[in-house]
Amino acid sequence: MAIGIDRLNAREWSDKSGTHKTEAEFISFKNGKVYLEKGDGDIVSVPIEILSSPDLEFLSSKPDVSKYFESHPELAPKRSVGTSSAKAQVKPQFVDIKAPEGVGSGEVRRFEDMGWSVKSLAFSGNGGLLAAGKQDKTLLLFGVSESQTLIKLDDLDALGQLTCCLFTPDNSKLIVGGYSGRIIVWNVDPSGQLEQVSQFVGHNGEIKTISVSQDGKKVVSGGSDKTLKYWELETGEEIHSFPVFDGAVRASFITRSGKQALGSDGAQLVLFDLEEGEAIQAMDLVSTSAHDVAISPDGRKVAVSNLYAIHVWDTKSGKGFLLQDREIQWTIQFAPDAQKILSGARAKVNVWDLRKQNRINVFDTGSHGYVQTLACSPDNQHVAAIGSSAGQDLQVFRYSTSRK
Repeated sequence: MAIGIDRLNAREWSDKSGTHKTEAEFISFKNGKVYLEKGDGDIVSVPIEILSSPDLEFLSSKPDVSKYFESHPELAPKRSVGTSSAKAQVKPQFVDIKAPEGVGSGEVRRFEDMGWSVKSLAFSGNGGLLAAGKQDKTLLLFGVSESQTLIKLDDLDALGQLTCCLFTPDNSKLIVGGYSGRIIVWNVDPSGQLEQVSQFVGHNGEIKTISVSQDGKKVVSGGSDKTLKYWELETGEEIHSFPVFDGAVRASFITRSGKQALGSDGAQLVLFDLEEGEAIQAMDLVSTSAHDVAISPDGRKVAVSNLYAIHVWDTKSGKGFLLQDREIQWTIQFAPDAQKILSGARAKVNVWDLRKQNRINVFDTGSHGYVQTLACSPDNQHVAAIGSSAGQDLQVFRYSTSRK
């Protein structure tokens, strides 16, 4: 069974009068018609000349539409002098992580001897900061480009082991969950200094997943208490609780609209209505226990690592395939472009191409034991990884030479 989630890139469209409106995702443009996919999967075509000015402004960033405007200038959006053509389409600015001379792909940074094992990792939205949550109740924040440790917070007894961490989309806050079930939110200034601003105490047990809404105001979190929680970031106030899983909640996702969320324990992928506070759809995944679960950044794929295989499904069609290996794949993450999966195995990081459905690269960490903690940088080029035993080095590998 497929999952009918909100399309991640959906927006509101309207005619020039504003009378007729619909929420849909842009699919394509051809012969003067804009093709849109609505939430129920229906694809509709709309003559471009009837669309509102904001719609035309949005479309002007699409190459096919921009070319059409050149031959139909009367339809082109009217802009004031000095106005950007498509402000929302400006690509994010990522921190430049310079590779050592002669290195195309492979290790580009190393932070030596982390002491007690690292349980969670997260890059900031520009890729410049890397947070590491440790087994010994310590939080480290690194400047990736300059290879420096910016801050160390230890004795975080309220959290216990730091099992999950995540930056908000605007980089302004760092959210860290612990083995105790508590979640703490810190403000992050540009230099990497931290100031605690709120906390959430609604879970009973280890935090395994945290996701933030696009506006940075709402959070969903889950863990070993088999419950997905929906709460306010600023106040830590719980909005809804979803105790619908049979196992620990290992992955979560909030749609761009902020109206729906996904959660998974590896056995099921469940769709939630965040406004009504109810589970509305479920999709069966694997029947045995999962090592890890990941949901792609666009919500269109879900993956489960199960012993020597990674199962991947399309959430819309329900169709899937296997990525097979000879070693246990302990941890998995989708790359930001959702076209690759990175997985941690015995002393190595695997890079899988989802279109080719095979492994395209392997990075040897030279560590002892399995890589059970990794994080992908939002620049679509780098992955941070570390072995599970104590005394290992934290490494950053470049797996791609092109950004998204």
